[in-house]
Amino acid sequence: MIPASLQQTYRHSSYPESWLPIDSELNTKCNCSSRAFLLDFLPYETRVIRRDGVRLFNIQYQDGGLAHLLGRLDTRLRVKYDPRDLSAVYVELPDGDHVRVPYADLRREPITLWEHRHAVRRLKDEGRRTVDEASIFAAIREQRAILNEACGQSREARRNFVRREIAQRCADSPSEPNQSQFPAGKAEDDADRIPMPPPGAHSGVEIW
Repeated sequence: MIPASLQQTYRHSSYPESWLPIDSELNTKCNCSSRAFLLDFLPYETRVIRRDGVRLFNIQYQDGGLAHLLGRLDTRLRVKYDPRDLSAVYVELPDGDHVRVPYADLRREPITLWEHRHAVRRLKDEGRRTVDEASIFAAIREQRAILNEACGQSREARRNFVRREIAQRCADSPSEPNQSQFPAGKAEDDADRIPMPPPGAHSGVEIW
């Protein structure tokens, strides 16, 4: 999108009319947005749309916008996903448009693909023969709890370390100054001090 101030500058310049960056011309040539640009580059799997929606990564997704696609059992559509957020997928329609399809169970929290893979790998290492949606989300919640606890312990450990360092420095540096650290010079001797006038005598210094 060209800023209005910049467009005004161009329109009042001496450039040929064919060079003017008109919004309508740009939209016609580009005809894209940041969301459409992102969808074009998302990874995808092909699935058949069924009455219960679409299933991806053992997670069920459902939306009323898929109703008109039911009955096409011989048509496999692209189901795109964002690895950073699996709370919704994007079904690419035959005309190139996309339908956002969220979790069938909207109570589920957003997860990443990496969390999903780690949870599935952990469940299989524990001897699970089948991995369903409920066990995946339970494993991810447990992983997050462990991570949060570890982060909290790390912060507490750093604070304790700083406190010990401060206490050690205070112990090494006593509050009373050590006289041996300040060697006396000749100016500290009574004989070398500048004599002061006797009480009541004029010092010769004019006071304003």
